[in-house]
Amino acid sequence: MKKFLLITVLLLAGVIAAAPWVAGYFTEAELQAKVAEMQKRITWADVSIALEDYQRGYTTSTATLRLDKTRLLLKIQHAPLSLTAWDIARIAIKNPGNYLPDGDLRVNLARQLLWKQELPQYHTNTNRFDGGEFVISGPEKTFPYDNHLRFIVRGLSGEGTSLTPTQFNLTWNKDKISLDNESLFLKVKAGSLDIKELHAALSMLEVKGRRIPSGLEFHLAGLQATAAEGQEKPQLNNFHNVTFATYLVPNGDGYDLTGDEEYHFTMQGKMREEAERLFAVAPDSYVAKSRISGFGADTVQVAANVVQILTDDIIRGKASSASDNLSMPLAAAGLSLYQDLLMRDLSFHYQLETGKDGKGFHLDIHLLEHFKTQAEFKEIEKDPHAIARFLHGSTLHARIDQEWLASDAAKAFGWSEKLQNAGFVADEDGYTLDFAVHEDGLARNGKLLTDEEIAAIPQQFDALLSGLGQ
Repeated sequence: MKKFLLITVLLLAGVIAAAPWVAGYFTEAELQAKVAEMQKRITWADVSIALEDYQRGYTTSTATLRLDKTRLLLKIQHAPLSLTAWDIARIAIKNPGNYLPDGDLRVNLARQLLWKQELPQYHTNTNRFDGGEFVISGPEKTFPYDNHLRFIVRGLSGEGTSLTPTQFNLTWNKDKISLDNESLFLKVKAGSLDIKELHAALSMLEVKGRRIPSGLEFHLAGLQATAAEGQEKPQLNNFHNVTFATYLVPNGDGYDLTGDEEYHFTMQGKMREEAERLFAVAPDSYVAKSRISGFGADTVQVAANVVQILTDDIIRGKASSASDNLSMPLAAAGLSLYQDLLMRDLSFHYQLETGKDGKGFHLDIHLLEHFKTQAEFKEIEKDPHAIARFLHGSTLHARIDQEWLASDAAKAFGWSEKLQNAGFVADEDGYTLDFAVHEDGLARNGKLLTDEEIAAIPQQFDALLSGLGQ
């Protein structure tokens, strides 16, 4: 029994003694690999990153992390089960000039990473920063993917501007990067903004072996804008359930670009007065959905090149040169889109609804194209009426609910006469207008239009919209 205990103690002592050397070896290898990987990921940002002057010791090592001309000294402890307890390594990140406290990065035996950087308070006669903190946590193996970043601001103020304590949360994985904030209150000289449950995200998609941005989403549960004393009140206020999203999604052998918008709000001031002059109620919502279908993978690729060049120039502060850098990529995108137009039967679908309690204005547009050769475009140049053969199946449906036009003010404006003069058909529910493109021409409300009737449409809509905003 004593012999077994002795062997156990010796083995344990050996493990503890060897642990710093083994941990030091793997810590250096992991740091070198992570820095090299990060350099590959940020080539678009024109930033150089490298790990230099690595000096590995038994329990402690040192190195320099270079970010362009900035150098951060790293003091690395790697003595698990002794100096660093249950951590494989603890890294103190020394900031140049001692402007910030040392950053503290730890990786435990389960390979979970925790990185903290305290931001100290800073006060002057006119400005005040109450401090903050960066915290990154998650699996070390996949860093920076699948990690969570918390940016805590304990408050700031200065020269008429202030921000109450708040926290931003960032999550990054291979398919999406998301930013969230529960509550944000910003005050400036002109007034204040009170934002609730902010969410923003950027999605990625692989197209022909290349990962490209494929989706953007933005959401607010609430936004309250308040004007300072003596300032004009905002025309739109009390936003809630605000959503904007656009996605590139696979569809068969091609891709669709979708868009969703939804805004709920309260009108104020002159905007509300004008709405109540024209309609029975002031609208409090706007909902729109769109889908462009049929893009080929090559078009998606060249469009991604345009976006990347534009983004890179902005990030590098060279926005003024973006037009020069974009000339050839834009030409390539135009050519690829033209090929899709001839080969893939593109389509566009758009739906819009604005009003209150489901009553108001509704619009549904479905545009189809059937071009197959370049000669067909020349045919349209000679005979514009021929376009019907290449857009047949396209439709437009518009409806205005009766409840929206039931007030005395709306009746006095003459909506009924204006709408019917523009081709709308009246019924007990309101007014509807339908256009449909047939191979032999354009139909309105089921009746094929003559050339003279088609030519009169722009003038009819000008008369319909006359008086708005006056």
